[in-house]
Amino acid sequence: MVPLYPESATEYLAGDPKVNTEYLAGDPKVNTEYLAGDPKVNTEYLAGDPKVNTEYLAGDPKVNTEYLAGDPKVNTEYLAGDPKVNTEYLAGDPKVNTEYLAGDPKVNTDYLAGDPKVNTEYLAGDPKVNTEYLAGDPKVNTEYLAGDPKVNTDYLAGDPKVNTEYLAGDPKVNTEYLAGDPKVNTEYLAGDPKVNTDYLAGDPKVNTEYLAGDPKVNTEYLSGDPKVNTEYLAGGPKVNTEYLAGDPKVNTEYLSGDPKVNTEYLAGDPKVNTEYLAGGPKVNTEYLAGDPM
Repeated sequence: MVPLYPESATEYLAGDPKVNTEYLAGDPKVNTEYLAGDPKVNTEYLAGDPKVNTEYLAGDPKVNTEYLAGDPKVNTEYLAGDPKVNTEYLAGDPKVNTEYLAGDPKVNTDYLAGDPKVNTEYLAGDPKVNTEYLAGDPKVNTEYLAGDPKVNTDYLAGDPKVNTEYLAGDPKVNTEYLAGDPKVNTEYLAGDPKVNTDYLAGDPKVNTEYLAGDPKVNTEYLSGDPKVNTEYLAGGPKVNTEYLAGDPKVNTEYLSGDPKVNTEYLAGDPKVNTEYLAGGPKVNTEYLAGDPM
């Protein structure tokens, strides 16, 4: 069991605005390799609010060379928070990265974000629809639709709708990535309070393999609020065996929360575990906890 580090350790950081040699702390701090607090950006990772690292961005309307963060969302591979998108999908607010987009009404070369935008392959925002995926509100793509209560030949959107493979509504979800709000399916998720044969949506729903709306967690993916899946976590202050949740959380492959990012893991606020961090000011030996773990 690794002890907590309420102070800057040689490898871990603590407190609020602290910075360890390898990890960052508190609020607006930045370590040599990791970033901290709020609007900070490390050499490789970004933080807080409107900051941009050499490789990652943070803040609000910033865009890194490879990744961007809409608001405070952007993981190396997956994103969490609200309607964010991973390295391959968009996030943030109204920003657009060279490869990924974010923000609101922006469109990257390959992906789009924002609100009413549509990229060549993916879309985000609100009522927009990409050539292959849908989003937004009341829109319909050639293959997928979005909007509200609409249904395409193969996929549907609306609100509480769930297609066999794709769904739309608000909190959007791509075949592999999710956005919207607190929705995350292994491959697909549903609008509001709906449940497909294999996938579920709604709010507090949980399918055998997929999770729904708010505080639910699927076996492999996490959901909206404070839930924790066997492998991934969700929403608030939860901790999975391998991944964490909370708000500003970020796992090696998945992240969530707000504007926090560790090289491999991040902490809720100003905490950092040996491998994982915790929601607020807690530290687990390998995993972190929402709040008082």
